[in-house]
Amino acid sequence: MVRNQADAADRVDCGATEPGLRVCAAWAISKFEFRGKQFLITLIDLPFSVSPVVSGLVYVLIFGAQGWAGPWMAEHHIKIIFAVPGIVLATIFVTFPFIARELIPLMQEQGTDDEQAALSLGASGWQTFWHVTLPNIRWACSMACCSATHVQWANSARSAWSAATSAD
Repeated sequence: MVRNQADAADRVDCGATEPGLRVCAAWAISKFEFRGKQFLITLIDLPFSVSPVVSGLVYVLIFGAQGWAGPWMAEHHIKIIFAVPGIVLATIFVTFPFIARELIPLMQEQGTDDEQAALSLGASGWQTFWHVTLPNIRWACSMACCSATHVQWANSARSAWSAATSAD
């Protein structure tokens, strides 16, 4: 049973987004050359250089009642700020670089020889990913998920402590 919004964010973030979007971004950066690669790397590194307070302000300015998307969201009864979706968005923003930055060097060092061999033997892209790439990165992916979860819990504990001490 979900006891509070932070618990819900823990379950949603670690269960749905860790293995998905973050691994895909690391895979694309490490295995391919494409236009916008440097921009994607910059987006991944952005949470390291922006304060969580500033990112929270940006979320309020975008999704708040008077924000850019606020009136449309109010019309459609969608609530992001001060609700579980807002916590999940903020958590994804803060923890995203930990996954990608741990996987990118590993995947670059492994190279593309195994994937190219699988493709030349007739494997599809998905088969190559599931049977060649993912087994090679599973332990790093597990450790990266643990690191991101640790950062998320530390931020939640810091917020709870701050709220408890400011109430006095």
